[in-house]
Amino acid sequence: MTKKRHYGISAVIFLMFFLSLTLFSGSGINLSIFGAYPLLYLSLLTAFSGYSSLSRSAAAGLVCGIVLDSVTLGSYCFNAVCLMLLAVLGNLLAERVFNRNLKATVFLCLLISVIYYLFYWLIFIAFGLSFGSNLEYLLKFALPSSIYTALTVIPFYFIFKHFTKIKSEF
Repeated sequence: MTKKRHYGISAVIFLMFFLSLTLFSGSGINLSIFGAYPLLYLSLLTAFSGYSSLSRSAAAGLVCGIVLDSVTLGSYCFNAVCLMLLAVLGNLLAERVFNRNLKATVFLCLLISVIYYLFYWLIFIAFGLSFGSNLEYLLKFALPSSIYTALTVIPFYFIFKHFTKIKSEF
């Protein structure tokens, strides 16, 4: 039997990634609350990685990272490498360690966003600031933003769960 392709679902997923990378990442709509800023592309990538194959997760992470690096000044391919590795990590953890339920997905997104912020801090910020400024960045920006990013994975979890249900019916 041949697998039925769902072009409508693929188009919606592409549109979600496109909007999260362009409209909600930096220059478009500001979703910050008390200085915490969610990385919608990271929560979307976490939910996508939990329900897709390893190669698709890696490809989506790489493409998202390349798009972010192309518009970010001075990132030096950081996002491309980091998002690809985090997408692979998210896929492997979702398949082999965590269940595919809401609590596990929120925790996985929290874990992935903390790792992203720690890598970002270690590569770009840690050696240029004083101890107090580093601690302030980690506790006042990175940790609240990681929690906020983990909470924004909830609608994406239900969307991808619904897409998986539609794909399994055919």
